[in-house]
Amino acid sequence: GRRGLHDRLDYRKFYNDAINQEVNLKEDYRRWKSQRGEFSFCDHPFVLEPSSKSRVLMYDATAQMTHEFEGAILRSLFVGATSPYLVVKVRRSHLIHDTLLQMGMRKDDLKKPLKVQFAGEDGIDEGGVQKEFMQVVTRQLLDAQFGMFKINEDSNLMYFNQHTFEIGLEFELIGTLLGVAIYNSIILDIHFPMVVYKRLKGHKPDIHDLTVLDPQLGRNLQKMVDFEGDVEETFGQVFQVAFEAWGAMVTHDLVPNGGDKHVTNDNVQEYVDRYVQWVLVDSVQQQYDAFHKGFMRVCGGQVRRVFFVSYLLFSETIRSGAHWFICSSP
Repeated sequence: GRRGLHDRLDYRKFYNDAINQEVNLKEDYRRWKSQRGEFSFCDHPFVLEPSSKSRVLMYDATAQMTHEFEGAILRSLFVGATSPYLVVKVRRSHLIHDTLLQMGMRKDDLKKPLKVQFAGEDGIDEGGVQKEFMQVVTRQLLDAQFGMFKINEDSNLMYFNQHTFEIGLEFELIGTLLGVAIYNSIILDIHFPMVVYKRLKGHKPDIHDLTVLDPQLGRNLQKMVDFEGDVEETFGQVFQVAFEAWGAMVTHDLVPNGGDKHVTNDNVQEYVDRYVQWVLVDSVQQQYDAFHKGFMRVCGGQVRRVFFVSYLLFSETIRSGAHWFICSSP
């Protein structure tokens, strides 16, 4: 039958107050990482509320940083001086260029504690400088004028821009920076839709994800799915997508010879599924692949397989400032 926006049970219904308030999550995390077959609530993340997941993520980041830190100290005893930190030295006037260069040179150090120094400025980074650096560099990379991402006016959410001159290193850098921010507990105000984190988790997007990002487009497609009359006669659609690129209108076939295949009651769900796939996946595959590569370089471990990690600024939290929002997979 036809699939649409089903009523979904709120994931918050699965949170267990007793577990979140009474369980020693640090010890539970230790059992989970030991891989000795012991029971751990980290294997059942749907019962953990966002603050609990944030703590587990912090434990994992601290453990990996400690491992990298101790490894650097040990190596320095045998092969000479090596920094136990991820030290990034940048010029404010060439921030993107210098960050690309520094991150490219320090790929093996990304899980070390971050230390940032702006050229020509004194002071030891005690946390404030690294936060300023992350906020400024991500703001520049995500700026609409830079062209890497585009913002939907209805949802105020940003997604990969299919028409951009930047394909590789810049998208890889933003993924790396998000990973580094997670491991250094740096809060970023980034308005990504949940579909970004859903894809990082390996799940296929659906019309619900498209509707969150582009409410008008999602509603129009859902209207076709739910329509009780003659879909072909009423909507007059074919298996093509029309969009503007570099000032000209372009069409893309969703199937071979899509201009000759009409959308009917029998194939409307296929049309919608292919449309969603093209908008959220196929049209931005190169951009996403580079972003994914950078993110997984830092956050490709065990915790990533259990949690979605999203830096989303919800309207109800604007007064208290941006924060991490971490939800469990369905």
